[in-house]
Amino acid sequence: LDLKVKNVSTLEASLHDFFKEDELVGENKYECGKCEKKTEARRGIELLRLPTVLNLQLLRFVYDANTNTRKKVVSFINFPKELDLGTWLENGESAAASGKRHKVASAARGGGAAGEFASRAREESAAGSCIYDLEAVVMHTGASAVQGHYIAHVQHPRTKTWWRFDDEHVSSLQDDEYFGGAEALAKARKKRKAPEQEEMQGRVKSKDAYMLMYRRRTTLVEGEDIVADDKECKDMIPIDLQHEIEENSNQLEEQAKTAEETSRSGEACRERSLRMKEEIWEKLPDKSRNGYWISTDWLKHWVSLDPVEKCDKIDTGPLMSMYHKADPTKVHGMKLVSSDAFELLCNTHGITEGSTKLGRGDMCFKTVTEECKRRSQNRSKKEILDSLKILLAEQPKNATPGDFWVSKRWCKQRLSGSSTDEDPQGEDVYCCHDSSSTGQGGQMQGSDRCKPEGMTPDKTKRRLVTARAVEFFKQELKELMPAMFPGDKQACEYCTQQAEGIAYKNTKIINERSKIKAEHKNVYAGSSIKLKSGHSYYLISYQWVESFRDFIQISDIQKCIEIDNKPLLHSDESGVPMLAYDPGDLTPHQPPKFLWLEETDWKRLQQFFGGGPELKVVPLLEDDADGL
Repeated sequence: LDLKVKNVSTLEASLHDFFKEDELVGENKYECGKCEKKTEARRGIELLRLPTVLNLQLLRFVYDANTNTRKKVVSFINFPKELDLGTWLENGESAAASGKRHKVASAARGGGAAGEFASRAREESAAGSCIYDLEAVVMHTGASAVQGHYIAHVQHPRTKTWWRFDDEHVSSLQDDEYFGGAEALAKARKKRKAPEQEEMQGRVKSKDAYMLMYRRRTTLVEGEDIVADDKECKDMIPIDLQHEIEENSNQLEEQAKTAEETSRSGEACRERSLRMKEEIWEKLPDKSRNGYWISTDWLKHWVSLDPVEKCDKIDTGPLMSMYHKADPTKVHGMKLVSSDAFELLCNTHGITEGSTKLGRGDMCFKTVTEECKRRSQNRSKKEILDSLKILLAEQPKNATPGDFWVSKRWCKQRLSGSSTDEDPQGEDVYCCHDSSSTGQGGQMQGSDRCKPEGMTPDKTKRRLVTARAVEFFKQELKELMPAMFPGDKQACEYCTQQAEGIAYKNTKIINERSKIKAEHKNVYAGSSIKLKSGHSYYLISYQWVESFRDFIQISDIQKCIEIDNKPLLHSDESGVPMLAYDPGDLTPHQPPKFLWLEETDWKRLQQFFGGGPELKVVPLLEDDADGL
């Protein structure tokens, strides 16, 4: 039966609502098949036969027209542990106990099936067999209709104790009034008033109950009622389905037996493995000092495993040096265990192929020697680098006897710990204009007018170092000695004159171009000018403007290219050159295509740089609008 939960507080109230009769009057009159006309009638549900097992589904999920979704009804409902359906039979709520229904009464007079059901119902009511006992409750936990969790509370048929089934977890319920823990039950009872406590005797209250299962109480003696009910239920099941159920039951019994045997065997194996593990654990300490090395990672893994779990084979390969002895540099990852424990571990878990038993006396002394030598060399390199930093920090401001000029790049390389020299021929300190010619000793020479082994006048490439630093170079950096000049050495006279001449020329070029930049600052900045109606303006290609900027900024560019406005033109069908872009379109281009110039700017630029062609435009503005 589907029973509503909303707006009802007890199961009896919900059953009364289920069996309630509806009056069919007015527009809802019943059309009688015998009278062939609409007549007033009553419509309701009648009990004709009571089942052995009664399933009651509580309508926890309802449709919400406002949200167009299903919602869960979380109202509490209390229901009895003993349900008497005879109430409705005796009070005339079914056709079996009353002869007021036309259809049933006529059927009874005619001796039909309805009469048989009515007679059976009266017998059941008279025999007092309309009592049902609560045996199971299905719960839906969660406040939503689209998600939640199902659990079941079931009563044992013989011990009458209640059990909670939650997936694979099964637990006993101490009190079934709320199907909750003792603390929650005591708290609820404390809040409840005395009349309510009396009312809840023999009842259950829940807001998650979803399905109720009752079993009919019979007049047979205890124990026989279960057999009788099972036989009645079995007669209702088809033969094919009975065979399938029996076959599945047999298979489950066999699986249960196998699982039980496996469990017993596993427990025995577990006990043996645990005893073996405890025995090995007690023998691990190397008290006799004749044990073997084993990996601490392997031991940790072995300890963490369950006694019945399989462990990897022992592998001593990672503990060995290149000389097939115990590597002392890996001692932090090794542990010395007794020989008895090692033998038991090897017999139990095995040892990988190629692994060697490494005893206490198998420490590799060659590795110790090499490691000491390596650390000594590393310590020496660090000391050299620290000393070098101190010496190079002593940079003289003025040259004194014993000081030397060396390459800045060389000093930077030494401080970084590099063992290479990027300036082996001393190009940073020797003057050299012709890199193809070299002097004796591989030293670079300048032109024929340079002095032999002249020093570069460029002080950005060289620096002074003290006499103490030079002595340190000779002792500790013999293979990386830098090219050096005495501190009182004068720079190459010819190269100095050349450098001064180049500097003067560059300064002159910079001044001249700064003047050009000031005269054409709008062109250099690429800024727009405000146009006036009827005035003459000139267009210039933005590509040339970018070349003009490079000419101003880079002194190595000797000459700017001529003005080239050809990218702004194209030829029509007759071959006449036309503007490729509409000058009336003031929409900014990315990147810009051209620049507007005043007539004076254009004349000066064309006079200084030359080129063309001249593109003259006279804008006609309407009311100073933005368009042409």
